Amino acid sequence: MTQAGAAATDGGPPFQAVQRAFAAHVRNPDRHPAPAGVDPKRMAVYAGLVYRNIEGFLARTFPAALAVLPEAHWHAAVRDFIERHTSDSPYFRDISTEFLRYLETERDAPEDPPFLAELCHYEWARATLIQSDEVPPPARDAPVSLDAAFALSPLAWPLHYRFPVHRIGAGFQPEAAPDAPTWLILCRDRDDRVRRLDSNAATTRLLGLLAEAGSARRALMALADELGRDRRQVLRFGEDTLRRLVSADVVAPIAEPPEAVVVPAAKE
Repeated sequence: MTQAGAAATDGGPPFQAVQRAFAAHVRNPDRHPAPAGVDPKRMAVYAGLVYRNIEGFLARTFPAALAVLPEAHWHAAVRDFIERHTSDSPYFRDISTEFLRYLETERDAPEDPPFLAELCHYEWARATLIQSDEVPPPARDAPVSLDAAFALSPLAWPLHYRFPVHRIGAGFQPEAAPDAPTWLILCRDRDDRVRRLDSNAATTRLLGLLAEAGSARRALMALADELGRDRRQVLRFGEDTLRRLVSADVVAPIAEPPEAVVVPAAKE
C-alpha cells in the first residue's frame, strides 16, 4: 500500500488534499503552509526552484518591464501570477503568454504603471516573432507594381498601443497616455532580425485591404475612398509606402499563376 493510501486508511488527509496543499505552498510559501508530514527543507528547495525558473524566464522575456519596476514590485507581480493564475497551456515555453494574459485580464494593482500591460505585450510580440516557425512569403526581384497582389508576411505584425511602448525604459515612464496613439509594425526579416517600423492608422488599414482587394491599386483606391482623399494622391504616396514595406519584408508580391497550356486533343 502506498503512503497516500495508508494515510487515507489511517484517517489522514486524502491524497488529493495533500496535492492541493503542496501546490498552494509552492505557489506562495508565505501564505500557505506546507502539507503535514513533508520535510520543510525539501519543500523550500522545491518551491524556490519553481519560483526561480518562472521568474528567470519572465525576466528574459520582459527586460523592459523588469527595468522600469522596482525590484520588490517585480517580484510581487511574479509571485501573484504564480499564485493566482491558472494556465491554459502545460508547456513551459508558453509562460510568457500566460503572464501576458494574467496582466490583461486578472491583475488589478493600482501601483502598476498604466503602460505595463502594453509594454509587456510589445516585448512578448518581439519574443514570439523570434521563436516563430513561420516563414515569410517567397521573395521576388520584380519591380513593385500597383497592379500586383501582395501578401502580408506571417512574421509581420501591425501593432496599436495607447502608449509609445518602444520608447519606455528606465529613463522614460509616462504617467498618462498621450493624445496620439502609437502605431508600429514588428517584422522578422529574411535574415531573422526582428525590426520595428513606425507606422500609422492608414498604413495599418492598407495592410488589411491588400488581403482583400486583389491588387495594390484597388487597395489604395479603397483606402482613399475611406479616408475621403484624392485617389491620385493616395496612389502616389501609397506606392512609396509599398516599396518601403516590400524592402522591409513586411509584404511580398504574389507570383501570378502560370498561364494554362491548352493541349489539343489527340486525333483518333
